[in-house]
Amino acid sequence: MHKNTGTSCQRLQEGLRKVVRQAVRGECQARYVATLNAEEKQAFESLAPRRLVFWERVVRSELEMLVHAHGESAKRTRRTYFPFIGRGQPTAQLEWEPCWVDLCHWSGFRREAALHSLREPAESAFLLALVLRRLNDWVPQVRAAANFAVSRLLCRSSPAVAVDAILTMMVQWGDWGRISDDDKHFIAGILADPNIKAAFVERLSAASSGPMALALREALRTDALDTHLPAIATSSVQPAVRARAYRALLVGQATWVERRRWVWTDVRYCEGRLEAVIGSRPLAAKPERMATLKSAAVDRSALVRKVAAEALIREVPTFGHLALPLAEAFAADSSAPVAERGQFAMRQIRGPAT
Repeated sequence: MHKNTGTSCQRLQEGLRKVVRQAVRGECQARYVATLNAEEKQAFESLAPRRLVFWERVVRSELEMLVHAHGESAKRTRRTYFPFIGRGQPTAQLEWEPCWVDLCHWSGFRREAALHSLREPAESAFLLALVLRRLNDWVPQVRAAANFAVSRLLCRSSPAVAVDAILTMMVQWGDWGRISDDDKHFIAGILADPNIKAAFVERLSAASSGPMALALREALRTDALDTHLPAIATSSVQPAVRARAYRALLVGQATWVERRRWVWTDVRYCEGRLEAVIGSRPLAAKPERMATLKSAAVDRSALVRKVAAEALIREVPTFGHLALPLAEAFAADSSAPVAERGQFAMRQIRGPAT
């Protein structure tokens, strides 16, 4: 299995290097996967967004080799016909029209020009993810150009491609230090589009693996998914996604990590830690709490039932003895963490034993 995976990765690298050479020669621009066969195209589109940094390095290394090979060829030509020219003389530069490969170029001018040149809808999530990644570029002008390019391409691309790119970005931007909070809220706000929202909810609910709970947390920066949270909580395949949705519904607010800041614990020994700065907002639509609690209490995952038991403890002052049947059910749960919380809720309801 490992051998086949390595062979597939090597084949994809060769295919990517091939289309980079074609793009530099002007044979293909935004439709950069048109020259791959159906099998390579399918594998390329499924692997590339998840390994974005790796594929960026492949593109940049191929560009460097093309520029170096062109420089060496120009040197040999000039010395053949003009042998009196010294080695220090400048040689012809390899030039091409700005296209998608320049999104990975080492020059900020080329990256900015590439962002302005992209007008057609993105055919692959890889291309759209490359554009989204430029929101974390180290050049401010490139980040500004990426903001306009993202708003232009996301609306023109198909919902499936847009959702793939947005999911890839949401699970990675926690490690990005230059992307602004406004850009994050803007990307989350794209989910207000009905077609993109439907594709995003379907992907969250149907995915059996991957950091979908993290993507849901980031998507809740805006109220685009608030009305879909009950459906996500009941029908998602992953327990972590259901637990995240139930927690937001039971608490009545959405939370996410805005950024991480350094906090000194002992300045004398230069000891400290990164502390998360939590952002929050109230949900636009708040369902009935008791009905939501009863739904979460019968979930097949102990992780979700634990979230429900914690919410019940918070709601004991509100529900009073009406919460006793739920507390008894939690106390008899087969999961120890759920049972402990159910027993605690029962003691709160019944009062201290005499």
